[in-house]
Amino acid sequence: MSTSLDALLAEIQIAAAKPDGMTLLAVDQLTSGQPDLRHALESAAVPHWWDDAILARLLPEDLAAEAPQWADKLRALSVVEPYLARPQASNVHEVTRQALRAQLHREGRLQEASARALSAFASSAKSAATTDILEHLFHSLSADPAGAENLEQTWRIWTDQGRWRDLLDLAAILEEALPTLTGQARACAQFCHADIRFDHQPASSLLDAVEESLQIFVKFQDVRSQAQAANLLGDILRWHGQTGDAERALEQYQRSLQLREALHSANPDSAQAARDVSVSLERLGDFLCERGQTGDAERALEHYQRSLQL
Repeated sequence: MSTSLDALLAEIQIAAAKPDGMTLLAVDQLTSGQPDLRHALESAAVPHWWDDAILARLLPEDLAAEAPQWADKLRALSVVEPYLARPQASNVHEVTRQALRAQLHREGRLQEASARALSAFASSAKSAATTDILEHLFHSLSADPAGAENLEQTWRIWTDQGRWRDLLDLAAILEEALPTLTGQARACAQFCHADIRFDHQPASSLLDAVEESLQIFVKFQDVRSQAQAANLLGDILRWHGQTGDAERALEQYQRSLQLREALHSANPDSAQAARDVSVSLERLGDFLCERGQTGDAERALEHYQRSLQL
């Protein structure tokens, strides 16, 4: 007995020194000697919620045939609770869910699990419910090559429609997803999150996030996204920057305009490309009006007139 207690205390000391260590140790104890139960719990922890039908799509193929039995076993665990927003649904407790997702990511297994979740929530992409759309986006960022494009489109539509509460919910899932994202998906998630949280985060963290996004967009030669990121950098420097940052903001606005004018020249019939140029011209006009140096009013007027023509 003493040896077992000593071993457990040693495990606790090791776990306490690691991120999520105590949570994962508790999971180890709950599923000790039951590897299939551990796999089922890991699968159930990938999405925010699941029911019997969803769980059958989440489980590895060798366990999926017995999904109802695994659902019952999972619900008997102390780390699984009813998902109050949906009848008959359950979820893994948030702290445990986050820890298991982080472990799957570290072990290189999260993308495969996210692909199963994306398939399980495929119908959510066509839903009008915000929670369904967000769940589908959450998994598509990890498992779908078009995930970044889907996110950008949703962010743009909701921004144009002024759906601020939905945008805040979107920012929350992006914040959760970001530590596991790479490439274009990470860049787009960083950008959208920074744009939504523009007035609620320190300037330094906003700048770091958008600058990282811009570097990734440059790497992938995504010119339109580069222009968007440059515009947002200009806004951050303009509204949240320090003394002397105004000129840096102007440089970013001019960079955005140049990129957008190049895209418009290459696609003269594109209404979106024309609108993007118009937005940059307005932003520059506003900046020059506020700065108010000699000649700024005339230059601002020129930008506004060009924007109006577009």
